[in-house]
Amino acid sequence: MGVFYSSTVTGRYHTFSSTYTRRNMNTIADAFIGVRKTLVKEFEGPGSRYPLMSPNGQQIYYVRSDTVTYDDAWVADALTDSTWTQGRPLGKPINNATNNNVMSVSQDGNEIMLWGQYNADGTYRTMGFSTSRRTATGWSVPTDINTDHAVNKASTREECVSADRSVALLGREIEGSTFGSKDIYASFRKPDGSYGPLINLGANINTVGSENAPFLAADGRTLYWYSDHETFGSSDIFVSKRLDDTWTNWTPRINLGPTINTAAWDAYFCIHPSGRYAYMNTSDGYRDGICRLDLPNDEATRKLLPDPVVIVKGRVFHAKTKQPLGVEIRYDDLTTNKNFGTAVSEPKEGRYSVVLTGGRSYGFYAQREGFFPVSDNIELKDLKQYQVIERDLYLEPIEVGSTIRLNNLFFDTDKSDLRPESRAELDRLIAMMSTTTSIRIVIEGHTDDRGTDPHNNKLSTDRASSVRSYLVKSGISADRLDAKGYGKTKPIERGVSDAARQRNRRVEFRITAM
Repeated sequence: MGVFYSSTVTGRYHTFSSTYTRRNMNTIADAFIGVRKTLVKEFEGPGSRYPLMSPNGQQIYYVRSDTVTYDDAWVADALTDSTWTQGRPLGKPINNATNNNVMSVSQDGNEIMLWGQYNADGTYRTMGFSTSRRTATGWSVPTDINTDHAVNKASTREECVSADRSVALLGREIEGSTFGSKDIYASFRKPDGSYGPLINLGANINTVGSENAPFLAADGRTLYWYSDHETFGSSDIFVSKRLDDTWTNWTPRINLGPTINTAAWDAYFCIHPSGRYAYMNTSDGYRDGICRLDLPNDEATRKLLPDPVVIVKGRVFHAKTKQPLGVEIRYDDLTTNKNFGTAVSEPKEGRYSVVLTGGRSYGFYAQREGFFPVSDNIELKDLKQYQVIERDLYLEPIEVGSTIRLNNLFFDTDKSDLRPESRAELDRLIAMMSTTTSIRIVIEGHTDDRGTDPHNNKLSTDRASSVRSYLVKSGISADRLDAKGYGKTKPIERGVSDAARQRNRRVEFRITAM
């Protein structure tokens, strides 16, 4: 068979010198060279384990065994990309007199999926899954998540959910359908919020051994888990990338190699959306703690890291009172109008975050009853690296005098014909006017300061008229609609920068009667 790999692995208290002869072990030899492992002091405590990074990188959840019998769920908040607040217990109603564990976190960080189902007073009721939302006063009493499959009877973290909540990944042993003692399965979310039958991820993920604790990175494509098959120690961390939307077609699994994995037990790997650092448990000298891994930025390592994502985050406000708002935020493909998920801003400070992958143009909008949806857009067709973009959103109430900018209207340069990507924005305006039939509006077009006055006046008028024509063709009475062009006479931002000019080029509508 021959020697596959020879290495000396140095732990905190001891050194392993090992020669590995695994015939089928798949590694990338130069990946993770120089990786640094550090015990995270902020997470230290009895039985500190199961680290779980939120998709937006703002929280880490984990478990501590501070009582003789039960585990409690803990959390720490990001201070910077690499430093954390001191960990703290989630408290009631999340922690109770049983084992408590956060299985997954929504992309906005405002919803957590938990092991166990709860009574109305927060006490434990039965095995299963539940979800809790962040409120103005803390976490809500968890509510049940229904599934079409048996729950995992272990209270360890053996499940995760994609950032958009559409797919759950679960470690299960099912007689007659597993490759080995435990496999990883997918379960798709149904329209009613429950999760459907289990689908085995296939032979590129699962083996004759035991596959455990899946962690799906923020890109929704890169999967990490630990396994006891073809390993350097008793269990190792592996990675694979999803190839299509069936969730059964994956790249061959790759062992992260001997700089990540040791001759001991390695498990519960999670990674920051930037791909710059990760967290895990290992029994190689860190039994009561969670390790931070500072990851190198080289070509070999990048093959094993998630694809780049963009975190769009900010706060949502009432445009007139400036009070924070808890609202739903949807994000769609601008070309196809396909929805890629929903986030919810928390009501106390109005904070939200959305995780976006590359390869498309997105429109996202915040909506709440009594307000017109505020929209924005972002172009990510050629995304090359991780980014964080801050966008605060201001919702205008639907009342006389409100002026609302239509951010997701698109025209070609110096043209007035609406591009197809504009339809979703206009359809929201049509929905408002169809629901409240007494509303009358004036549609106002504006340009930047370049070009002659006659040209700008005509272009702004033509664009406003194009919007009016679209609404009339869609069934809105013409006598409820006026259209005016102001050229460059009403800028909302002074200056000659590209950003200032872009803000001044706009179409908006003003409510004149209700």
